[in-house]
Amino acid sequence: MIRRAWFSVLLAIVLAACGSDEPSSSPEPAPDVTTVSDATASDASPTACPSGHIEAPDGECMAVGIQGCDDMFIDPETGLCDPGFSDCPPGHIPIFVGDDQGCRPVGLVGCHEDFFDVETGLCDPSLTPCPEGWMPVPTQGCVSLDPPGGCGEGTWGSVEAKAGDVYVDQGYLGGGSDGSREKPWTSISSALSAVFSGGRVVLAAGTYDEGLWLYESISLVGRCASMVTLSGVRSGAVGLTAVEVQPPGPGAAVDVVISDVRISAPAIGISVHSGARLDLQRVRFEDNTKLGLVAGLANTVVTATDILVARSAGNPDGSSEDKFVGSHGGISVQLGAMVTLHRASLEDNQGIGIYAGDEGSLAAIDDVFVTESKPRISGYLGRGIHVQAGASVSAKRVSVLDNKDIGLFVSGDESSATISDSVIARTGFNAEGSYGLGVYGIEAASLGLERSIVMESQNMGVFVRDPLTSAILTEVLVARTHPGEVGNLGLGIHAALESSLELHRCGSLDNYGAAATFYVSQGSVIDSILQGTQEAPSGNFPPADGLLIIQSSVNTNRVVARQNVRAGILYHDSDGEVQESLVTENALGLIGQGNPSPTVSGDNLVVDNDQNVFSGGSLEVADEPLVLPDLPDYE
Repeated sequence: MIRRAWFSVLLAIVLAACGSDEPSSSPEPAPDVTTVSDATASDASPTACPSGHIEAPDGECMAVGIQGCDDMFIDPETGLCDPGFSDCPPGHIPIFVGDDQGCRPVGLVGCHEDFFDVETGLCDPSLTPCPEGWMPVPTQGCVSLDPPGGCGEGTWGSVEAKAGDVYVDQGYLGGGSDGSREKPWTSISSALSAVFSGGRVVLAAGTYDEGLWLYESISLVGRCASMVTLSGVRSGAVGLTAVEVQPPGPGAAVDVVISDVRISAPAIGISVHSGARLDLQRVRFEDNTKLGLVAGLANTVVTATDILVARSAGNPDGSSEDKFVGSHGGISVQLGAMVTLHRASLEDNQGIGIYAGDEGSLAAIDDVFVTESKPRISGYLGRGIHVQAGASVSAKRVSVLDNKDIGLFVSGDESSATISDSVIARTGFNAEGSYGLGVYGIEAASLGLERSIVMESQNMGVFVRDPLTSAILTEVLVARTHPGEVGNLGLGIHAALESSLELHRCGSLDNYGAAATFYVSQGSVIDSILQGTQEAPSGNFPPADGLLIIQSSVNTNRVVARQNVRAGILYHDSDGEVQESLVTENALGLIGQGNPSPTVSGDNLVVDNDQNVFSGGSLEVADEPLVLPDLPDYE
C-alpha cells in the first residue's frame, strides 16, 4: 500500500551525476524538475481526481503511475495503482495492465493435485513418490507403464493376436517352435528372421539377453514393461547398444514400433539413426550405460509416449566417459534427428537429462519431468536440458527440478529453446561448487520463456550473455534465487556482455543482489514487478536493487519496483526511458549515475522510499564509481 502522501512525483528530472568525474555537489533542481510535496491523502483522494490521478499544484488532475489498473490493484485510500505479490497467491503473477488483468497462474498449470505444492506453485513429483513400475507425469499423476488393461492372464496376457504375429517365449519347453502362439520361438533373433515387414514380434514375460538390430519395418511388443526386459548388448554404430534401429541401406526406409518392454543393459538402451523412424510406447529405460536413448542424423524421427528414462550412467570407474557433452544422460538428439516426447519422466541420469545438439536437431517435449540429473564421475555437468550447436528445443508443461549445474542451457548461433507453462527449480551447484544457474543462454543463442517459473536456483535464476544472445521472457516468475555459501551472486535475472533481454509481464521476487540486472547489454522491462531484493550475505555483488542497469540501454515502462533493500531503479552510465512506473518502499527510489542517463517521463510515481529522487540536493549514495559485478567466467 502507498502509505503516505506523494512525497515526490517525478515529472521530468536531470538525475544526479554520482560516480561521474565531476566533484560532489548539491545543485539546484533543473528548471523542468517538478515535485509535489506536503499533499495529504485527502488532497489526492479518488473523489478529487479519477483513479490513477492526483491533484497537481495548479489544481488540475495529473496522471501518475500505472494507468488503467483493475480495481483489485487500486489502493482504496489513494486511488492509485499499487500492485504487489501480496495481492496474489503463490505461483501467480499480478497482471495489472490490459484487458486480462488479475492474478495469472504461471508454471505448470494443470499439474496433478498429487504433485502440486500450494506453498510454492511448483509441480513436484517428490511430494507423492510413485510405486515401482509407475512413473510421475506432471498432469496425470502416477502413471502405470503397463498396458491400459494391465498385464493380463496367461502367457500372452492382454496382447490380442493379429495376422503376421511371430511369438517369442524364452521359457517355452515344448519343442517344435514355429513362431506361433502355441509353439513360440525361444529367442528374439529367431523371430526377427521369420517376421515379415509390417508384422509384430510378441514377447512373453522374461529377460532376453540378446542385443537387437532392427532394420525391417516391424513392431516389437512385450506382454508388459514390468514383465519383459531386454538386457542384451551388441556393437553398433555408436558403440555398445541394447537395441539399434537402422535402415538396411542408404536411402532405405524403416518404421519400427517398440512397446511394453523394459530396457536395462550395460550399454546404450536404444540407438536410432540414419533416417529410421521409431515409435516408442510404454517403455522403461533403466540403469543403462551412458544413455537411455540416442537419435542421430537427418530424417531420423522418434515419437515417444509414456516413457521412463532413469539412472543412465557411465561405468563406475569412469572408463566410459568421453569429452562429448551429449554422450551421457537420459536422451540425446544429434546431427539433425528429431524426437517428440510426450508424457515422460527422466530421473537421476548422469550428465544431462535431455540433450539436443547440431544444426537441424529438434526435441519437442510435453508433459515431462526432468529431475535430479547428476554430474559425471569427473564432476562435469548434471544438467536438466542442454541445447547447443544449432539445435532447437520446444517444451511445454515440463518440470525441471533438482538438477545440478544448469537447469536449461542454450548455446550457439541458431540454437534456440522455447519453453512455456513450465517450471525450472532448485538447480544446485555442480561438483566444483559453481554454476547453479536456472536458465543460461550464451554465444548468440535464442531463448523464449512464457508463463513459467524459475525458482530457488543456487546462483542466478536467468542469465544471458554475449553478443547476439537474445531472451524474451513473458509472464515468467523468477523467485528466491540464493547465493549459497561460496560467494556466488544470488541474482534473479541477469543480462550481460552485449546480450539482449526483454521482460514483459514478469515478476522477480525475493532474490539477492538484484531482481533484474543489465550489464553492458540492452533490452526492456515492461509491465513487470521487481520486489523484495535482499543483500547477499556472502556474495560478491552487494547492492540489493530492484532494477540495476549498468552501461546499458534499457527502456522501463509500467514497472513496479518495491521493497528492495537498496534502490528501486538505478541507471549507471546507461540510457533509456523510464515511463509510468511505481517505485516505492525502497531505501532509494530512482537513481541515475554518470553518463549517459535515462529520459524520465512525467508520469512516474516515486514515493515512500527512504529517499525518493534527486530533488534539490545530492542523493544519499556514495559519490564514487559503482562497484561492477565480478561475473563468473563460465565456458
